Amino acid sequence: MDFVIQKASHRIEHGPSYTPGAAEVDVIITAFDAVARLSVDEHDLGEYFAAHWEEGRSPTIGRAKMSILLDGLRRARPAQG
Repeated sequence: MDFVIQKASHRIEHGPSYTPGAAEVDVIITAFDAVARLSVDEHDLGEYFAAHWEEGRSPTIGRAKMSILLDGLRRARPAQG
């Protein structure tokens, strides 16, 4: 999950969009499933990723959705200590 967070953080600073690979989409869906309470935007983004994953496609998201993605992934990341 840290790799996906790192990659999305880099793309939000240096690129107009982010297209995660299949393994990254799987990590994102799993992470969002682990979050107890998703915001409406996070829920909708999770559904967007799940729909693309089921179709075998990788979604491309812009900076606004990357920000939502990063918020959800950071909350899903296990505490490191």
